[in-house]
Amino acid sequence: MKKWLITLGLIPSLLLAQDGFYTPPPLSMMMTSSFVYTQGANTMAIEDYYSEEAKKSAISLDVSVSDNDIARVATAIAQNFPANEREQYTEMYKQLYQAYVEDKENPQTFAGAMAAFALGSYMAYHNNYESDQKTNEIFQKLVKQMDAGIKSNPDDYEKLSNRDTKDTYLRMSMLGMQLMIASAYAQQNHADANVIAGLRDTGRQGLETAFGTSADNIEISTAGLSRK
Repeated sequence: MKKWLITLGLIPSLLLAQDGFYTPPPLSMMMTSSFVYTQGANTMAIEDYYSEEAKKSAISLDVSVSDNDIARVATAIAQNFPANEREQYTEMYKQLYQAYVEDKENPQTFAGAMAAFALGSYMAYHNNYESDQKTNEIFQKLVKQMDAGIKSNPDDYEKLSNRDTKDTYLRMSMLGMQLMIASAYAQQNHADANVIAGLRDTGRQGLETAFGTSADNIEISTAGLSRK
């Protein structure tokens, strides 16, 4: 995630000025499995990661998607916007996912997508962006926590169908990137109060959807994710 802010250059400037960029549809509609609502809370107590022996037997969280998968999910998200804007938003979400995978530090795993979604929601809720370097440091810590949390209790994850795994992975990575970029852009361009309020509400929905608790109970920092 070190160079994620560069992705602003991949998104048409006309989309940055539209309200939908800052206020995507309700995030509860974006998820395809109750796993994401509840499993995240289990990662908050994870401090110790796997032994080498445990790593060898752990499930794989890698997610492989096709161009058709990407287009399907981008199109589905775009349906929540006005009909005359859906084509533009479909292309934007495709670009956001492409930006995610082009940064080789971003793991193409379910844990990586969860980390992007959680961090993007947190940044939006707190109107917080400091630097790409610090964002990347926090992101990498979150990836480890999410990875450890899922692998230590994989039952819910393993119940997901292949289609649900792909769709949830894509939705979280696309929306997480959108929220991170929107937060940085709004702060750097001194966005007005209405934009900030919209971001904050969207971030709150994201955190509460993912972790099943008040957004004010969630803290994300270079130490990782924890409850206050």
